[in-house]
Amino acid sequence: MPADTDHRPEETKRPDTPRVITPARFEPLSTTDRRATTHIRAGVILAAVFLLPALLAAWFVLTAKSVYISTKPVTASIELSGGVKVRLADRFLVRSGTYQLKIDNPGYFPIMETLRVGPDQDQEFDFVLQRLPGRLRVATTPVDNAEISIDGVVRGRSPTTIDDIDAGPHIVRIAAERYFPVTRDIQIEGKDIEQTLDVSLTPAWADVSFSSTPPGATVYVDDEAVGQTP
Repeated sequence: MPADTDHRPEETKRPDTPRVITPARFEPLSTTDRRATTHIRAGVILAAVFLLPALLAAWFVLTAKSVYISTKPVTASIELSGGVKVRLADRFLVRSGTYQLKIDNPGYFPIMETLRVGPDQDQEFDFVLQRLPGRLRVATTPVDNAEISIDGVVRGRSPTTIDDIDAGPHIVRIAAERYFPVTRDIQIEGKDIEQTLDVSLTPAWADVSFSSTPPGATVYVDDEAVGQTP
């Protein structure tokens, strides 16, 4: 007989075993890493803070115009407002545009006007300040109440102080009844300075004796009886 054969059922094939995903443990960035990142960001911000003004300053210098303002007198103070400006000694660095200019000096009328800076690289502006009016104190001897005229215009009677006289040359005339008039050339300094003019008047009259034959005649001066002879 044929040998018994061990008939065993064929083992059933098992499907592939699914892979199991094991979660990894979360580990946050270390304090050292966070500090390094923070330092990098702070460095970038700090560099930008310092670099931006430098770039703006370079741009301003390259595009600005050099403006020289000349004044007479040279002691006048200059103020320029209305935009970004840099003053270098006697010059201003400004961009093209409109600015408000003020020039001031004691004893002079101030200048306040609009200054227009054009596209030229170098520009110069000249200003001459006008002196403030002066004052003149006039006194006369041996009499007062003499009429005072300046440049043909009556300005008062002595003794007096005459204000608001323009700086420069003027002609002063002083006249009093029965005295010879006096004319003087005077230079008014201006700048609100008070000057003094003392004038001695010369009498324009004298004692005159009249006699007549017969005596007792009436003497007239300008149709006015002044006495009888002798």
